[in-house]
Amino acid sequence: MARNAKNGLLAGLTVFLTLSSHSTAYAGQTGSGYDPNKEAIYVQVILTEAAGESEEGQVAVGEVLRNRHWSLRGFAGLKRPDLKQFLAGQNVQAVARAQRSLLRARGGSHIVGGATHFENVEAFGMPWWAKKMRVTAKISHHTFFKEVLE
Repeated sequence: MARNAKNGLLAGLTVFLTLSSHSTAYAGQTGSGYDPNKEAIYVQVILTEAAGESEEGQVAVGEVLRNRHWSLRGFAGLKRPDLKQFLAGQNVQAVARAQRSLLRARGGSHIVGGATHFENVEAFGMPWWAKKMRVTAKISHHTFFKEVLE
């Protein structure tokens, strides 16, 4: 298996697809909307949204994905103009960490208190959509938010 940056993501996704075919123990805990055919895209969400975060920070992003019922809507990282180059530049270790983070989120981790949104508030400021939300966690650079039901 090639380990250079160009082949890093491809090699990692090959490993991931192998691992995911053995991860059916989580099937009942994945939440509605989970599609095993989209696991590579879910890993891409974690990589693009939390590449520089700790593994706990990546699990937290995975939880938000789960709490959104695995909807890909609203994840800005997937709209990067350099998405293909960014993903190709991820090494095998980075991809493996994102895969582990996804598996932990699928397995029912609870570190973001049901959050459905997150933002790097220090870098980008408080988002407009957070006005009617409460902060549930702060992990690494991300602040996590949950809607307040009135």
